[in-house]
Amino acid sequence: MILLIALISLFPQEETENWPILLQRSYQLGCSADYLISRNTETGSLIEGLPFVSVGEVPLIPWTEVEMRDPQQAGLWGRGLWNVDFLERPFQDSLSLSKIGLIQNTKDHSRYLFQLDRPLPGYSSGNFQIMRDDSIAIYSSLLRRKKFNFRIQSWEGTNYGWGAWGGWSSDNLMIRTGFSRLSHSDRRPELLASLNRDISVFDLSLGGAVAKVDSTLQGRGVAGLSAVLGNSTIASYFEYSDSGEAYWGGLEHSIDDIVFAGAFSNPSSEDMFQTISIRHPDFNIVSRFSANTSLAADISYGYNFVRGKSAVCWNFDTDSLSSSNWLLLGIDWYNGRFEAGPRIACGVDSTGALDETLDILVGFSLATFSFNSAVEHLTHDIDRNWSFGITWFFTDQAAVTPIDEEGERDAS
Repeated sequence: MILLIALISLFPQEETENWPILLQRSYQLGCSADYLISRNTETGSLIEGLPFVSVGEVPLIPWTEVEMRDPQQAGLWGRGLWNVDFLERPFQDSLSLSKIGLIQNTKDHSRYLFQLDRPLPGYSSGNFQIMRDDSIAIYSSLLRRKKFNFRIQSWEGTNYGWGAWGGWSSDNLMIRTGFSRLSHSDRRPELLASLNRDISVFDLSLGGAVAKVDSTLQGRGVAGLSAVLGNSTIASYFEYSDSGEAYWGGLEHSIDDIVFAGAFSNPSSEDMFQTISIRHPDFNIVSRFSANTSLAADISYGYNFVRGKSAVCWNFDTDSLSSSNWLLLGIDWYNGRFEAGPRIACGVDSTGALDETLDILVGFSLATFSFNSAVEHLTHDIDRNWSFGITWFFTDQAAVTPIDEEGERDAS
């Protein structure tokens, strides 16, 4: 037993602390001020700041890494709306990273995850992912070689769609073409391009996209102008599309780790509104005025024995309150860690009626493994269910460069 404990203590520490996400991925995005304040409004979808599809929108599908961005953060292609930004994992040039997760559920909400990030021949790299989250299955394949990239993604379940895109990018110019289907009867070939140009202290951005949706040609053109003046950034954007005109912009000012921002937006699909926000790595305070007036905040906390996050939003127009929270208490054991705690989402409408969902999570992380279980919908007799499973994260050894040899992948 002593020998086993000694061997365990020699295992490398790996990134297994995100084990609760696989139990229910919607909490990764839902426990944030920006998500709660945008729930009753139209939102857009981006992938690394670019439109997920050139014309149209994809459903809110679960993803490994996502962020909710306000109109100013979303930038040139954000349409003046809050946007879900699907983030790409870093491309590997020397290591292979893999992650496997299997979660069994007693009410047909089983989940699985397979990720592989690795270098490929010819100075190229690939990120691959297959996953199922409750009732939707997702496949993703991203390939990159120097300035070229290729992406295939599909999702199937309550929503159906797939697409393939290829592109080329430099410091100032980006071109992308592709084909997608957002429903069984939908077909849309597309072309998108953007150009950035520095003019004195200003950054000028121009972009255009066109897609043939069935037999109709649809397009959009965007323009943006921004400038960094000391610790302040000012930006304005304009879009013209078949849906109409939109314009938005604002001012940001940073003091140490705190960013103060004020913005306005007049999207083509909504009434004009304004936002004021205060942001910090550990908390966010976000407000919206004029249309769908709301105030939201979130805070993240983590100490040796406790970690968690809480978000709350009050909508003044509907006189309703919504909140999302999770809290884990933990204790270390050699290279392992036991954690347990609640996860709760709740809301109160204008009549005072309470709607809540309570889960209890238990997990044990050891080196590259995490073992976890949960009782979901604990207070609902009909919907109550159990989940349990394992996540495994591993990587190969770093590449070794022989003596008197030097070399690296050309990023140009």
